[in-house]
Amino acid sequence: MSIVDLTDEDRVVLESLLRREGYDGSVSARARIVLWRAEGHSAPEIARMAGTTKPTVYKWITRYEQYGVEGLSNRVSTQGHRQSRFVVITSFLDRSFRRRGV
Repeated sequence: MSIVDLTDEDRVVLESLLRREGYDGSVSARARIVLWRAEGHSAPEIARMAGTTKPTVYKWITRYEQYGVEGLSNRVSTQGHRQSRFVVITSFLDRSFRRRGV
């Protein structure tokens, strides 16, 4: 598993999602896993720090690598169209970055 290469924009989005310590299955915990991997921590280290398993760490790193920040959200059911928190945050940050010329 290679170190995750984060864009400045993704780092800001991920850090904005951090709330809790440990792994509670939340988007916040998933964002923390990706950030720790970007810092160079191994999957076993991340699993220990987050209080989860290596397969869970691999799952969320892979989802991030495949789908970006949006991949860390729960999959939306097909029974209705809801905008995920990631879409809202990413849209907001995109507009903010554009206004600042970033």
